[in-house]
Amino acid sequence: MAAKARKASPKKRPASGRKQVRHSRFGISFFSLSAGAVMALLAFAALFSYFILPLITRPTREPEYFKNYNIRGIDVSHYQRIIDWEALRNARLNGFPIRFVIIKASEGSDHTDRRFRDNFVKARRYGFVRGAYHFFNPSSSPTLQAKHFFRQVQLESGDLPPILDVEERGSKPLEEFQEDVLAWLDYAEKKSGATPILYASYSFRMKFLKDPRFDAYPFWVAHYNMRKLRYRGEWMMWQYTEDGRIDGIEDDVDLNLFNGEFADLQRLLIP
Repeated sequence: MAAKARKASPKKRPASGRKQVRHSRFGISFFSLSAGAVMALLAFAALFSYFILPLITRPTREPEYFKNYNIRGIDVSHYQRIIDWEALRNARLNGFPIRFVIIKASEGSDHTDRRFRDNFVKARRYGFVRGAYHFFNPSSSPTLQAKHFFRQVQLESGDLPPILDVEERGSKPLEEFQEDVLAWLDYAEKKSGATPILYASYSFRMKFLKDPRFDAYPFWVAHYNMRKLRYRGEWMMWQYTEDGRIDGIEDDVDLNLFNGEFADLQRLLIP
């Protein structure tokens, strides 16, 4: 609850008898602005909202660099609610169709995304390359987490390999944390027969997953609102925004570029 304001003592008028101009807390009165200054502010606001704000909030206009990548995809979870898959199948993202959909399956050792099963079935039914990812909990056993993931996900021929989303560091020593991540990846590779995909943000990878052992896994990098990816290592996919908009999904959605042609994407899939 805000404190009550003190009553200000009445001010005396200046000796001239003129009424004093009231100033704002910033030292300037709105009424003292010239008409030209007001017009300049309005013009700046219009330019900001039309040209700058769309680049900050959602990518309605892609940088020229993006045209080098024509394989586009999205990743979804229950946050996108019920998807209109027919509309999504016909949607275009700056002229490019959506070719792959990656779906959150599980988190930790006991949580399953409530929209996973419906999304996973419909992604294949509507002709998308589909994938499933697990959100890693650094406080939980990596083996139990991997087992939980595979209880929810039955990968088939034509699906992307299992995907591990690593975003939280936890409190373990760095070496132990890295060993846990590698344990999940190792279990998933043995279980699926395919090399898993590792997801992390650019900064997280550079801080916590720089060990060269992680280079053995295709890397899906998250790096938002960049006109060009700064990551210098090998990468498979780039999640370039979390604020995308596309037909078939009412809410914001993550948008991704695949680093290659469709034939390259097909070679990545489970045989």
